Amino acid sequence: MNQQQIRRVVDELLADLPPASLTSEDVRSLTLARDVVPMTVLQAASDLLRASGIVVDRFGDGGVIADVKRLRHLLGQLAAVELFDGDLAAARAWLERPAPALGGVAPITMLTAEPGFTATIDLIGRLKHGVFI
Repeated sequence: MNQQQIRRVVDELLADLPPASLTSEDVRSLTLARDVVPMTVLQAASDLLRASGIVVDRFGDGGVIADVKRLRHLLGQLAAVELFDGDLAAARAWLERPAPALGGVAPITMLTAEPGFTATIDLIGRLKHGVFI
């Protein structure tokens, strides 16, 4: 995706974020997302994240995340958009559809909690690499 596509997708995704809930959780979810969402997409999105109250230190070593739940929600959606080659509508449809690999639960409902986020990112990674579930 180019910068303009990234900005459009992130703007739309940020508009749909649930209310903020500050937490002091680990940065592990960011490390997981790096394997699925290209670093260029994450870097391009970081300014938009800051503008939305999600504080991120350019996703570098020692990243500072002020709102892990909102970040997980956004990163999960970005990973799905990347899986569908930038097609936001297809990504949203997939996120809202119950996934057998997630116990019949829709991926979008699992993104804010760490175990659900991990399972969703793992599933996206497997699908991206052609492992069908």
